[in-house]
Amino acid sequence: MKTRILLAVAFLGSFFLTQNVQAQVTSVNYQLKYDADSCKYFACIIINAGSASTVARRTQTNSQFTIVVPTGTSISVNRSYFPLRNNQTYTGTDPAPWNITTSVISPDTMPDFDFHSITPNLSVASQYNNLNSGDTIRLFSLNVGRINDCGDSPRFRNLANLLKKSMVLGVFG
Repeated sequence: MKTRILLAVAFLGSFFLTQNVQAQVTSVNYQLKYDADSCKYFACIIINAGSASTVARRTQTNSQFTIVVPTGTSISVNRSYFPLRNNQTYTGTDPAPWNITTSVISPDTMPDFDFHSITPNLSVASQYNNLNSGDTIRLFSLNVGRINDCGDSPRFRNLANLLKKSMVLGVFG
């Protein structure tokens, strides 16, 4: 009997004293989506697996979104959407601004392309709403130069494919 009581107390103690297991987002993809109605590009994050519902898991930490465009193409961040500043209790309305922080124009190794890094300003803690597998979250929109008619746009390139092509051509050799 004494052993059973000790086991019950140990079980309940371990149950109440252990931290709750918190879910987290474990897989994401990034997407640049063109909208013909607005003639804008939208940078999105797609949640492939996992979820986030606690403040700690929904809080944006440092990140960088790099856009590769043909040399001479101007880009600017048009509007920011997520994460929202001071959104700990789901009441945030002011998006954290995404800004072009670094640009490398026509580097010697890839002179036909410009590289623009876009990062969020996180001087104020910023959170997403709850995130679940299958969600697509719009981060910011871009204005892109060289668009004569809506839909006539430069093609954004997959950076990994560009690097493979450059290595095959011996640019990095």
